[in-house]
Amino acid sequence: CGLAAHYPHIDVNRFDFYEAAKWCDTPTTAGSGTQPRFTFNAVLNEPRNALEMLSYVAGSFNALIYDDMSGRIHLRVDRDDPASQLFTPENVSTEGFNYTYTDISTRVNDISVAFVNPDLDWNEDRRRITGVTTDEAAIAKHGRIPLDFIAVGCTNEYAAIRGAR
Repeated sequence: CGLAAHYPHIDVNRFDFYEAAKWCDTPTTAGSGTQPRFTFNAVLNEPRNALEMLSYVAGSFNALIYDDMSGRIHLRVDRDDPASQLFTPENVSTEGFNYTYTDISTRVNDISVAFVNPDLDWNEDRRRITGVTTDEAAIAKHGRIPLDFIAVGCTNEYAAIRGAR
């Protein structure tokens, strides 16, 4: 993307990007067929700093761009990997854990997602995420605490819902 023209001393860990591309291209079930896990389909018409633009695009598939402070750019995707650390009595101190909780009245209980829908002449479409993310009992007791999620670069209903979940 021309990053080296603006940052000549920067190095990109291409293996991070390759692994992310393989993960994004993994087929998933969508409706009656399959599709890649993540795709990006957007018009990038606002001028931005190169690193800011990379972060913007990476955010569309739950990834993070970061510099390791030695001039190397890395990409990490937030995905459901197996646990990397198990907490057992053998590796927990005698003080134990210090648990903290959020206030129930601030926890999101109703999520909706917006995306650009080609079937609606490329206008914004919105879907309410039902099931796991919608808690009708919590809405009745504490009121609706919404989260409006925007699926950046998404033009598919199934991908937008998957991203919001």
